[in-house]
Amino acid sequence: MASEGVTAMQDMNVAIGASIDDIDTPALIVDLDAFEHNLRHMAAFTRAAGIRLRPHAKTHKCPDVALLQIAAGAVGQCCQKVGEAEALVHGGVRDVLVSNQIVGAGKSKAPIYLRRNFIVDDLLSQCLAQCTCHFVAR
Repeated sequence: MASEGVTAMQDMNVAIGASIDDIDTPALIVDLDAFEHNLRHMAAFTRAAGIRLRPHAKTHKCPDVALLQIAAGAVGQCCQKVGEAEALVHGGVRDVLVSNQIVGAGKSKAPIYLRRNFIVDDLLSQCLAQCTCHFVAR
């Protein structure tokens, strides 16, 4: 539990070029030139191949990165857990595919929550408790 006045996750105002010792972990550290090159390359590759790109958020777990991927041409994001999807949606990602089954007593309530709070793909909304879940934020 976080201490009073301290949130579990805080912005780390670390200057570009700071020593690695000054960066509290976990932290997403990005080589911006390589990142932007990869965004452009993947978008161009999938466009040329005529396929839709839906990156898996497990590599970054960051709505800001997801939004940059979408701005570059991705149709949305993919993740494994409902909680990850919720974090992406709360961060502004509008289209998320949960590519794992929603199973278990506690998790069985997730489809109801998603139906109440998100526009759910019609085909998958019929079997949310037993299959993958695709939803778009309202």
